[in-house]
Order: sequence, then C-alpha cells, then structure tokens
Amino acid sequence: MELVEALEEAVAGRMITPEYIQSMCSRLFGNSVQHPSDFQRPPTATSLLRTSVMSLRKSVQCPTEPSALDFSRIKADLCSASYSKRALILQALRWRLTRSLTSEQRRAVLTTFIDNDILGCAVSSPYQASVVEMLTSKNPLLREHLCRLFNTLSSLLCGRSYLSSCPAMLQVLCRVMMGEEGDTPTRRNALGSVQKLSLRRPLQVMMVESGVLGWLLRLLADQEPLSEYTLRYTLALLMNLCLRTAGKKVCVPLGSVALKVLGELLEHEDQEICSYVNGILYSLLSLPELREEARTMGMGDMLTSAMQASPPELQSQLNYILVQLHSDAHQSSEDSGDDGDDDEEEDPDVLEGDEDEVAIDTTEASGEVLLASYATSEGSLFQQPRTAAPHTKLLEAPYVRPVTPQTANSRPQTANIPALPATEAAEPTQRPLSTAS
Repeated sequence: MELVEALEEAVAGRMITPEYIQSMCSRLFGNSVQHPSDFQRPPTATSLLRTSVMSLRKSVQCPTEPSALDFSRIKADLCSASYSKRALILQALRWRLTRSLTSEQRRAVLTTFIDNDILGCAVSSPYQASVVEMLTSKNPLLREHLCRLFNTLSSLLCGRSYLSSCPAMLQVLCRVMMGEEGDTPTRRNALGSVQKLSLRRPLQVMMVESGVLGWLLRLLADQEPLSEYTLRYTLALLMNLCLRTAGKKVCVPLGSVALKVLGELLEHEDQEICSYVNGILYSLLSLPELREEARTMGMGDMLTSAMQASPPELQSQLNYILVQLHSDAHQSSEDSGDDGDDDEEEDPDVLEGDEDEVAIDTTEASGEVLLASYATSEGSLFQQPRTAAPHTKLLEAPYVRPVTPQTANSRPQTANIPALPATEAAEPTQRPLSTAS
C-alpha cells in the first residue's frame, strides 16, 4: 500500500526523494535488500549490457577444454538433417565462439572453423552449394541462424579474411539482406555481416554493382520501422560504399532522395549516427552535381541549423561540409589510398550474432551437449591437429588483442571523417573502430 501511495504522489507531481524510497524498501523487504541502491544514477545501457553479457557467459560459457569435433559429420548433417537440427548445429558452433572463455580459446575455435571451411568460402565444392542453399532456404529459422554465424565470424579480422575469400558467397548474402521482408533478425545479421566486410575494396565494388546502395537509400526513406541497429549499420554501410567513386556516381541520379534522407538525420539524437551522416555528405558533396542539388534544396540552412544544436566535434564536421557545399573549386572524386584493404579493425570483446535470440522450439540437444555428439577421440580442441587447407594462410597475420566496445552495441566498422580535414583530402581518412539489436 505504501508503494502505491508513493506512486500516486509521484504522478501528482510531488517529489519522492531517493532516501525515502530507500528507507521504504528497507522497511518492506528487510534483509532481502542486501546493498543500498543508488536511485539517483540509473544504470547506463552499456553497464546493463555488460552485466547481462557477463551473467550469460557465467551460465552458458564454453568449457575450459572444448572437445575436438568431427567436422565431416557436422558438415554432412548441415547438408541433410532436419531444419531444426541444422539450426541447432549452427547455433552451437556460434556459441563456441561467442562464449569462449579466453581470446586464445576463441582463436583456436575460429581456426578450426576456418581450417574445416565451415561456411564453404574456401573452395568451390558441393558443400559450398549447400551453404548457398541454406542461405536462400524458405525456412526462416535456418536462414536466421546461418546469418547469425556469418555475423559472428565477420566480427573477427581472421573471420573477415576467410569470408572475403568467396565474393560469390557474399553476393548471395547481399541478396538475402535485400530480399528479407521486414526488420527481422535474419536481415539485421546479414546487414551486420555485409557492413563489417565493406571496408574491403573488392567487396565494396561488388556491393555497389549488386545494387546495395539503392536498396540502402530506399530503406532509409522510411526510417520509422527500423531498429536502432538497422539504422546505424545501414548508415555505416552507406558511408563506406560512398568512399568509392562508383558508389558516389550511383547516388547522382538518386541525389534528391539521398540528400533528403541525410538532411532529415542531421539533427538525430544519436551522435554516432550524426557522424555517419556527416561522413556520407562529406563524400557525396565532392561531386559538383550533388553540390548543386544540395544548394537547390536548401542544405546550407539545414547544416547551419544542425551546427547550432550540435556538440563541438560535430560542429567542426558540419562547418567543413558547409564550406565544401559553397565551394566551386574542382575536387577530385577519385578513390583515396591505394588498392589495398582498409580493414584494420581490432577484434571486440563481445561478438555479434547472439542478440535478440529466441530459443529454438525443440526437445533436441543444443549447445555443447549437441556438439559432444560430434566429439572425436582426439579429446581437447587444443590437441586437434591442424587440417591442411588452401586457406590456412589466412591465419598467419598476428592476432590482435580484443578491445572493449565503446558503446552498448559494437560500433560499425567505418571510415571516420576528421574534425578538421586537410584541404587536399578528397575522402575521409580511415581509422579502426570496434552487434544485432
């Protein structure tokens, strides 16, 4: 009753002090209140995420010595088992990565996945065709868990190198992303995978040629049904593709749509999203056709208004874009840098792929219990001999120590526009950054 009365007082506009709430909880619940709560400082999204992730890892983490697996049997079942069994296998394999206890264990798990070509990206084979068949399956559960595994592997540098070895597979993934109806887990994880791979030059070209840019702009034209994850990763992917000359030129006939969408997002409450918007404008306005269109639609007034409501870092970006908008000087639209990749992202602490996951409705074994049925006589994963494979060289690069993401969700991997770019810089410089909601 006392709690109800306090709530009524709060609704009536009368202040309820934290001390009063603390004393009331102590009276009502006695010893069940183990520690005083700080009612004045609500937990941040980051702290809540860390708490939930650590709690999850404690309860379902990978064994200290995970068993070596018979991948020939696993791949055979992925080709022929029931939809639910295949989804459970994909889930269990992903959990081995996302719930690893140490970076060394995670690296060992990833190495076995790549050595055994778990996603069929290393060589053209009947198994590769089976993976494509699963990606395009009419069964939503199977599609979802395969896309989740793609997203998890693309969170890691060596995983991205492995996935990049098969552009044709990534082209299928792009089609799955663009063909999925609604903001589903399948689309979010496919989008996350594609975005993480979008700093690799050959894949950027493939994405542009596959119509991804036009799809992104159509998606952004109706932002209301989009989740925060989808909005963030859509803009980050658009920004990376607009670094390429071919990407900018695709936007020329869609200039009015692109600039309208970007103008609406200039004053978004999420500063990270604003940075992506600024990065896209920075690239697009290097083309005189788009500068002229932006002037005609009043982009200058939008930028000025956004500057007044933005923090200093964003003001610097907006000021440079405003100067660029009113410049008539010829600016090179050629791609910056050499023909190499810009993917130098460090591996994060928390891998993507597990977000918003709903338990598979089945009585079959799952997780490590399921993988135990595929264990080999070799015992521990760390004792399992390496499989000679054409793509083993992908793991020769030095392993990068994971870093903690700076936001509740791992940040999309993008190029970043500098606060005060040099006048000769035609493109944003690249910098390393660090999931699906």
